[in-house]
Amino acid sequence: MRKYRIYIGLAAFICFSFLTIGCERFHKKLSHFLPVKKTECMLCGNGKNSLKSIYGQCQGIAVICLNDWRVVGIQTSEDERMDVDGTSYIWDKEGAYSVEIDQIASRGISLMRYTSESTNILDVEKLSERLCSVCLEEVKEAVHIYGTHTDRREKAICLIEFPSMKLYRIQQSFQYYLLGDYYVQSYCKGNGIDLMVFFAPEKTVSYMPNGWNHL
Repeated sequence: MRKYRIYIGLAAFICFSFLTIGCERFHKKLSHFLPVKKTECMLCGNGKNSLKSIYGQCQGIAVICLNDWRVVGIQTSEDERMDVDGTSYIWDKEGAYSVEIDQIASRGISLMRYTSESTNILDVEKLSERLCSVCLEEVKEAVHIYGTHTDRREKAICLIEFPSMKLYRIQQSFQYYLLGDYYVQSYCKGNGIDLMVFFAPEKTVSYMPNGWNHL
């Protein structure tokens, strides 16, 4: 009888151990999908490493490579670094994507070419460790491709405007925006995105009195 009690107790202990380990694993796995608190959000939060804290006082636009949370500025003639023409390259250390930017200073134009592997799609689990629930949904919307496109998948990239911190989609072909002093147009094909950015500030129109003609 005593042996049976020992066996029963041992079996109960083993079952309890498995249940406890299983609960811990489930909780750990679930925690990866729980967005962070709003104050700790890397987009809208007030922490020193959030985009709002770093770029909140800046003007202009950029793209965010979302999986590694890299901000790539798109230079314009308003920026002192646009004094000369030039080409810059940025790439992911694991080769998931590359970004090439050509600057045409005399015209105030930037041409960006984004190329990625077909597997470089949005990592929601990783983003849930950086963003609050509101910003996470905004990011999902900013990469969504509407319509049927058999040759394309949603890439982990979007456009951001400073200082509003608003996100914009650039994965719809022939999509364009007027954002402040910038005109932005995107064209997509396969795993690539071409982005054209023009510095186009609004001109002040002066009206001539009636009866006057331009010479």
